[in-house]
Amino acid sequence: MRALRGGLAVLLLTGAMAAPAAAQNPGAEELSVTKSSFGTVGTQPVDRYTLANQSMSVSIITYGAIVQEVKVPDRLGQQANVATNFAAIANYTRNGDYRGAIVGRYANRIAKGRFTLDGTQYSLDINNNPNTLHGGFSG
Repeated sequence: MRALRGGLAVLLLTGAMAAPAAAQNPGAEELSVTKSSFGTVGTQPVDRYTLANQSMSVSIITYGAIVQEVKVPDRLGQQANVATNFAAIANYTRNGDYRGAIVGRYANRIAKGRFTLDGTQYSLDINNNPNTLHGGFSG
């Protein structure tokens, strides 16, 4: 969930920074943000947010804040997706290589590589002594 919130924060911050610049410049390109469904992981819905102007767009899904698509004009002016991506959420959950992810399983450090969830204590890889950083050795 933390990764979902982090990705959404990045998305909203990007849009918030771009919108005032466009408002101050009457000749600036029109900006848009759209939201669509990208499927579910278990019972959790995954949304896809697309930020676009007249010449390019970026789509980010709320599963790991994954950059799912980046469309830019090629040398002939035709839109081309330059992101390595999957078309369906099932491919992201099956693959496990964090393709396009802005963050891994979690972002930041877990103190001393330990945490308790629902009364059970878990121990993680210590890869940033004395802490676990960004998912451990395989994250």
